[in-house]
Amino acid sequence: MLRAMPPLRPDDVICGQFSGHTDEPGVAEGSAVETFVALRAHVDTRRWAGVPFFIRAGKRLPVTVTEVLARLRRAPEAIAGGADASEANYVRFRLTRTSRSRSARGSRRRGRR
Repeated sequence: MLRAMPPLRPDDVICGQFSGHTDEPGVAEGSAVETFVALRAHVDTRRWAGVPFFIRAGKRLPVTVTEVLARLRRAPEAIAGGADASEANYVRFRLTRTSRSRSARGSRRRGRR
């Protein structure tokens, strides 16, 4: 799968530094070292065509998680105007260090807000 990933483009990568990084012990004053990255990757295969993979990693993020969020495609009636397509259905799998998993889903019924 990794061999099928094209090189990342500059528009697909954001790097930064958490606030207060230069106040950490052992960090040089004025250091410009990145402590955070967010990227969007793609896999050029028939199965994964059009599916973006988002990866965020770094120091001092608000939570430490490994999760998969799958946004489901809209139903045909949503495309034809029979339902509000502004909110996509999704399934989220969050994996934890204790080898347990939690899942959540989001969906909307037609005509409800």
